[in-house]
Amino acid sequence: MNDRMIEVAGRFGGQDVHAVTLTAGDGSFARIFSWGAVIADLQIRRRDGQLQKVVLGFDRFEPYPVLSPYFGAIAGRYANRIADGFTLGGRQFTPVTNEGAGTCLHGGPEGFGVRVWEIEAASASEVTLKIVSEDGDQGFPGRVVARCTYQLEQDDTGAVSLVTELRAETDAPTVINLTQHSYFNLDGAGSVGDHRLTLAADHVSEVDARKIPTGVALPVADTAFDYRDARAVADLDRPVDLDHNFILNARPDGAPAACLHAARSGLTMELFTNMPGLQVYDAHMLDIDATEPSAAAFRPRDGICLEPQYFPDSPNHTAFPSARLDPGETYEHDIVFRFSEAD
Repeated sequence: MNDRMIEVAGRFGGQDVHAVTLTAGDGSFARIFSWGAVIADLQIRRRDGQLQKVVLGFDRFEPYPVLSPYFGAIAGRYANRIADGFTLGGRQFTPVTNEGAGTCLHGGPEGFGVRVWEIEAASASEVTLKIVSEDGDQGFPGRVVARCTYQLEQDDTGAVSLVTELRAETDAPTVINLTQHSYFNLDGAGSVGDHRLTLAADHVSEVDARKIPTGVALPVADTAFDYRDARAVADLDRPVDLDHNFILNARPDGAPAACLHAARSGLTMELFTNMPGLQVYDAHMLDIDATEPSAAAFRPRDGICLEPQYFPDSPNHTAFPSARLDPGETYEHDIVFRFSEAD
């Protein structure tokens, strides 16, 4: 392990929180906290030599446990929502709720995104973090060992990719759904309403008032959810508050699930994943004042989350892709965020 790339960023729950800085060949860098496996900063070198910040976050650790709405975190054990518990192997399990009556969000109030992970290995461009979740943790069955590996790399075209590999194993049947919860802003600050978004999704999950899927897949054609062709995130002609699971189409190898472009910075981000769903949240509820301990203000639609994952509440829908994990199996979730600049 390269200790020169690691520093103590703060303390949480009696443990040191470490920050690891990853660098690519052109000087692009990512700063990772061991708390929540958080991407605290990600800056991409533009052709003019300037570094462009592309994620929301605080400039130090202390505000995160107090104010962060999962900025840059790995959400789990079960990212997104589970309603009213679930049945697995004939047994009823009731995860701890933290979003209204009966709803468990992002693994509960003490999910993976608000805990200190162990740094297993680190180099100049890569870090692997590990977390152990004991049987019964937040109401979920099985002892789970999960790992997150981040790698920052630059290809021959000059594009910079942040590769995220999520792995998990269990000693008893359970459900696992991990995701990366960064809020992206390719201009660094201000509204992302004028960012142009493209999604490889012909359908979106219908949800009830609690944002729980009904089981119906709605065609996006002729609706405000149709991002199959690039259009503004906040399209005034088809306004919508986004916090929805888009059902990803089958795609040719090498085809992105989503694309985000900012005209001002000229940056484009392509997202690649092996997951069947993509939760798109346009941060319309984001509202953080510039007061201590934050020292930063964030307003609605200052970022957008593109979260690859299994569908929300899938343990309660047999027709959904299964998030079940059994002993001897390995949960494998790969995400690539690829950044490039238009010619």
